[in-house]
Amino acid sequence: MRRNLIIILLSFLVLVFVNALFFRSFYKHQISQQKNMLFKQTEVCSYQIEQTVQKFESDLNYILFSDEIASIFSEGEKSDGLRKLELFYSSYNNLIKNIDIYDNNKNVLNIFRDRKKNFITDSYLAQRQRPLSNKEEVIMEGSECQYVLPVFLKDDINANILVTLNLNNYILSELKKFHLEGITWQWLINMENKELYNSDGKIAPKFEGLDGIEKNLEEEHSGMFIHEIRTDSTDNKLITVYTPIKVLNKKFGIAISIDYSIFLNQIFSELAIIVITSFVIFLLVSLFLFFQIQTLKKKIQP
Repeated sequence: MRRNLIIILLSFLVLVFVNALFFRSFYKHQISQQKNMLFKQTEVCSYQIEQTVQKFESDLNYILFSDEIASIFSEGEKSDGLRKLELFYSSYNNLIKNIDIYDNNKNVLNIFRDRKKNFITDSYLAQRQRPLSNKEEVIMEGSECQYVLPVFLKDDINANILVTLNLNNYILSELKKFHLEGITWQWLINMENKELYNSDGKIAPKFEGLDGIEKNLEEEHSGMFIHEIRTDSTDNKLITVYTPIKVLNKKFGIAISIDYSIFLNQIFSELAIIVITSFVIFLLVSLFLFFQIQTLKKKIQP
């Protein structure tokens, strides 16, 4: 009897050990799947952002190589250059905030869109001559970016075109495409000012381990990080995947997080069925063997 109990106990311990190994393997597999899914999302998002900004640069340079921009002040609203700029603005409405053109005669032209998406053109004569840049410049001012390009006329610098970009808002709008309420979070790390922005465009409180992420992003490395954040007086444990991106020669980092507790609940719910089933089968087999042994003993005994 004791021998049979020892066999059953050892079988039970083996079952527990096998289930523990299975849980560990299943957990790692699920972590790997979530990591790959989040990496795929960040890669798709970063590719879309970089391609859009590259096309933005190419389209703007194409317009500047035409003669229409240089004569935009003399022709006014009838200028082909102005119409081209408005079409260009419309193509990148989520990216562009406004466009300024200023020449070497104190003329200034500002183009922007109101809330109803109507174009507003404001031209005036400045009190002071604004210095003209003879090369491409990218100036970061907080969450905005100023992209400056020179306009040449017969090999002489004639004007500058300055495009103010909502770079942060644009990147976050692309990240929002992967948002699931209460399940995922999206982040933008501006490597210029080291600020962390959430999907609403607000500066988010920094969390432990962010310095390590920023170091990796500075070296243009991707990675995964499990950490905690505090929102609305509650603690959330997240799995975060981050990827570096470079636009207009400026470094950023984008990150997508998933709720760790939801992830664990999914694992436990799937494993619970397997574990309970295996223990029920073990119990039934053990009872069957026990009764079989008892029956054999009765037959053997005189």
